[in-house]
Formats: sequence, C-alpha cells, structure tokens
Amino acid sequence: MKNLKIYLLFTVVFLSQITQSQTIVEKYGQLRVEGSKIKDECGRNVQLKGMSYFWHQWEGFEYWNADIVKWLRDDWKIQIVRASMGVGAPGCEYLADPENSVEQVKKVIKGAIKHGLYVIIDFHAHKNYKAEAKIFFKEMASEFGNYPNIIYEIWNEPIGDDNNPNPKWEEIKEYSKEIIAEIRSFDPNNIIVVGTPFYSQRVDIVADDRLLTDATGSAVKNIVYTLHFYAASHFETLREKGEYAISKGLPIFVTECARVESSANGTPNPVSWDAWERWMDDNEISYCQWSLSTKHETSATLQPGASIKGNWDYDKDLRSEGKWARDNFRKDIKSVSPCN
Repeated sequence: MKNLKIYLLFTVVFLSQITQSQTIVEKYGQLRVEGSKIKDECGRNVQLKGMSYFWHQWEGFEYWNADIVKWLRDDWKIQIVRASMGVGAPGCEYLADPENSVEQVKKVIKGAIKHGLYVIIDFHAHKNYKAEAKIFFKEMASEFGNYPNIIYEIWNEPIGDDNNPNPKWEEIKEYSKEIIAEIRSFDPNNIIVVGTPFYSQRVDIVADDRLLTDATGSAVKNIVYTLHFYAASHFETLREKGEYAISKGLPIFVTECARVESSANGTPNPVSWDAWERWMDDNEISYCQWSLSTKHETSATLQPGASIKGNWDYDKDLRSEGKWARDNFRKDIKSVSPCN
C-alpha cells in the first residue's frame, strides 16, 4: 500500500510537470472558429492574451527576434504575439523594402513556432494594397501554413467614414475574398482576421453582412473580425457595437488595444480599460496590447536601451505601461491542461 501511494504521488507530480512544461500551442493545438468562439483541438473555448509589436520599420525593430518572444512567454506569461509589418508609412516599410521587411517578420514567426506561442502575421496597412497583400500572404501561407501557431491579419485598419461605413465594407469584402483565397490555396485551416470599417471599429456593420465565400466561390471558414479600441478614447458606444455583433454571432478578435488615447498618447484610463477587459473576458475575446516599442508615446512599453535579448529589469527597462502590462498578464495566468 505504501509503495502504491508513493507511485501515485510520483505519477501526479510527473503529469503536473509535463502539463506545466508544455507550451500554449502544445496544449491548445490547432485553433478553429465555431459560431462566435475560437475553439481548440478538443472543443474548448479559447481566449488568447498577448502583445503587439509596433510598426516594424520604426522604434523597437531590434526586438523582433526569438529571444524576445521567449522572454515574453516566460516572464510576461503571454500566449500570442502580433508581428505588425508596416505597409505604406514612411521608412523602410514593406512597399519600399519588401525583402528585409519579410525577413524581419519571419524572425518573430520562427520565434513563436520555436517557443510555442501563437503569432498574428499582420499586414499593418490603412490603405488598400491588395496586389501587394496577395504576394505577401502567398509567401507566408506557403512557408508557414502547416504550423498551428499561425493567424493571419490581412488588413490592419481600413479607414473610411464612420458615419457611412457601408461602401468601405464592400471594398474590404472584395479585398478579403481575394486574400483569403490566396491563403487557402496553401493553408486550409489557420484562422484569418478580417479588418472592419473605420479603423477596425464597425463590427456592427459587418455582423449584418459577413463574408460567406472567397474569390473562388468556396465557403469561408475559420474567419474572425477585428475590433480595435483605445480605452481613453473609446467607451460604451463602441462596446455596444461589439455587443450587437456578438448578438448576431460574429466572432471578434481585438488584435489591437491599449489603455491610452487612440493617438497612442494621453493619460491611461484604467476605469475604461477595466470595463473593456471585463467585456473581453466575459465574451472570451482574445486580444493583443499595443505596443512593444521604445517609441516616445504613452503606449510604448520599453525604455530605449532595454536588452534585445530580454531579461529586462522591471524598474530600469520597462516604462509605466510596460510595468502595468507585465503585471496585468501575470495576474491573469490560468491553468490550461493539454487536449491529449
């Protein structure tokens, strides 16, 4: 009997260690969309929380590497990173320097695959660059489409008129149909995030007229729609749009959000953030916080000079939003058992 108890205790400890050592991708596996929810391989609802990189061509580009992805996983306890490849803005962005832009994105993708995080490949544009997006996502899907870590965000923040979003949604739909078809020719399963009108806010419009087919006429699957908010600028009115979309069964992914104003500056609004976070938690909506950067703006999380290897000193290397973000991710650690 004594030997049996020792054996059982050893087994419990061993299985616990295995569970703790597995990455989030090993635990959840291949994600899919069912109704308004993201599901894992064994049918459980999934909510992912993590960080978004800043525009790749600007401040913070040096942190686009596997060491930082691992540090964010181990120390900040995040589950997902968003690689925001800048398109159409000044600097060495994708249109001006596609080869180096792609290589920079691949460093984060490979880091996420190596260290078991999910990664959003974000075509971070405001204008319609459909031809360029097709080329980019063909390369991404053909090289990485067989990994369950991958999520595609095909148009970050389409602009347009908040008071007349329908024409913009028609444009986004046609764009999305072609990009989805390009991705699906290589990757039939991984989730695709579709942008929404007026800086990815008008999910209510989309809820009444969602995508049904891609450019080939094939039925779309594993599609979610993005809602972006900045808690010091966006309040109940925008959440009501989100509530309406959810009531219509629309799957939402908040790929970009912060506690500050929509300019990424201004004073953080913790009360508004708490309301938004409760709403996301209650509805099991995944999100990425803006931004992993050294830029001189309130939302940036890192001090200039913070190591490009990670191992950041809490007081010396993190800005106020960086300290808050790390603390917020770490306080919300949930135990996740593997599907197997």
